[in-house]
Amino acid sequence: ALRERTVTDLGRAGALVLLLLVPTLRGAIGIPDAAARVAERDRALTALDRVLHGRKVAATKPRIALMTREPPMTESFLISILLTNNRPVPDRLFESLRHGGFDLVVARREATTYRGVPTLHPKVKAAISSAYQPHCVHSDLLVLLPNRLDQDGVLVEDLEAIGCRPVVPASEKVAVSW
Repeated sequence: ALRERTVTDLGRAGALVLLLLVPTLRGAIGIPDAAARVAERDRALTALDRVLHGRKVAATKPRIALMTREPPMTESFLISILLTNNRPVPDRLFESLRHGGFDLVVARREATTYRGVPTLHPKVKAAISSAYQPHCVHSDLLVLLPNRLDQDGVLVEDLEAIGCRPVVPASEKVAVSW
C-alpha cells in the first residue's frame, strides 16, 4: 500500500511539474520571436530618428514627439480629452498645423480610441489634413508632408531610404485609416 501511494504521489508530482513547466517553456520558446520584434522596432525608430533630426516635426504619438527637438504637442490624447470636455487648448497649435509650419507630421497609421475617446481629436486631424497629405507608412506610423508644390526632395529621399512605403488608394496594400 505504501508503494502504491508513493507511485501515485510521484505521478501527481510529475503532472504538477508538467502543468507548471509547459506554459513556461512555451513562453521561453516565444522569447526569441519577441526579442526579434523588439530589435526590429528599435531599428525602425532609430532610422526614423535620423530622418527627424534637425527638422520641424509635429507628432501625434508621444514616443515620436519626444524624439523631436521642439515638439508642439507631446500627448495628443490629452488634447483630445481637453477638446472633448470643452477645455481650452492653445490656438497656436492649430494655427501652425493649418499653415503648414512643420516639415512633416507623424501620426498613428490607424485611428485609435481609449475608453471611447479618440487618441487624435477630429479638430486636430482636420487642422493637419488642411495643410498636409499622407505620404508614406513606416512601421505603424503615417508620415504626412505639406501640401505645397516645392516638396523637400532630401526629406522624401530620406523617408524612402528607411523603407517608408508610399501611401496608395485604399484598394492597394498600404492603405491608412488615420
